[in-house]
Amino acid sequence: MSETKNYEVLLDATRNAFQALFKEHPEHYYYCTLIMSECATPFIAAFSEEALQQAVDANDGNYSAEELKWSYADSPYCAYGYEEYFTELEQVFNGQMDAIDNDDEYDAAIEDWMDMMERVMKQLDEEKLFGEGAVREAMIINAEYMPPEDSNAERAERLNARAAYQEWYAENFA
Repeated sequence: MSETKNYEVLLDATRNAFQALFKEHPEHYYYCTLIMSECATPFIAAFSEEALQQAVDANDGNYSAEELKWSYADSPYCAYGYEEYFTELEQVFNGQMDAIDNDDEYDAAIEDWMDMMERVMKQLDEEKLFGEGAVREAMIINAEYMPPEDSNAERAERLNARAAYQEWYAENFA
């Protein structure tokens, strides 16, 4: 499948999942991300002020809001809409990755997917999917690889307002 088709499938899945999330859970979001975890099919995750409080309450005081704030895996919206919106993407992604037979090709494919993920988040931002004005300026959007890599910070810096990025960076990398 061509890179253009891969991009379109990723864009549609991501857009549809975030639109469904925002419609079904109209909350105050501060973190919306597209994740690739250990070379698995990308998926979305998000945290809102309300979801953060829900996560804190659900863990019986074992973790504070500060500890959970940026933890995509602890969000009730981790992999939101995966079954509904990411099935075609999963087939495309796995088909491409399964056909690779050497480390250099594999690394290049992951880099290509991460670049596509960043472009998708940028396009959705340009479409105002994540809001506009002060709402958007206070939010962090990203395309992240897990386990965390330094490139996550580079993408976050390119995708976000400086003040929001600096706060996110200080809380994650300081």
